Amino acid sequence: MQKHPEYARCHMNLGSAYGGKLDYDKAIEAFRKAIKIYESNKMQKHPDYATCHMNLGIAYGDIGRKDEAIKSLELALNIFEQSVGKEHPYYQKCLENLNNIEAGK
Repeated sequence: MQKHPEYARCHMNLGSAYGGKLDYDKAIEAFRKAIKIYESNKMQKHPDYATCHMNLGIAYGDIGRKDEAIKSLELALNIFEQSVGKEHPYYQKCLENLNNIEAGK
């Protein structure tokens, strides 16, 4: 079922709110819903899709799911590089989070 991309943005914002409350299970669920909506709209190269994966990776990292965090952050990093470039603040934030998780921080 395809939904308008604004629904994805709502789920992404909801996931961020849950993450802020340290409710990572609900945050991860919301980010996954957003990702599915973006995919159903064929928006896998859009910066918002990358942002969802970055946020998902951060949530995974916060609960110690390192492999899943790295996978999500690497995907986001690749999309950010292609869509907004390496100088964009989101690329830099994603790279910093990836480096922190890989370093075990």
